Amino acid sequence: MRMITPSTLGKGLADLSINLSSGWLGILLISPGFYGVTMSKYVELLLINLPPAILTFLLGVFITERSEV
Repeated sequence: MRMITPSTLGKGLADLSINLSSGWLGILLISPGFYGVTMSKYVELLLINLPPAILTFLLGVFITERSEV
C-alpha cells in the first residue's frame, strides 16, 4: 500500500506553492507600511518581488491542473 500517491503529492505541492505565493504577496503589500518604507523603495520592492510571487502562483495552478488528470 502506497502512503503517498502521485496525485496526493501533486495536490500537496500545488497547495504549498499557492500558499507561498499568497504569503509572499501579503508580506509585500502589508509589511512596508509597518516599517515606514518610502514610495520609491516600495516600488523597488514591488518590482523585485512581484514576478516571483506571480510565477509561484502560476506554478501552483499548473501543478493543480496536472494532478487532477
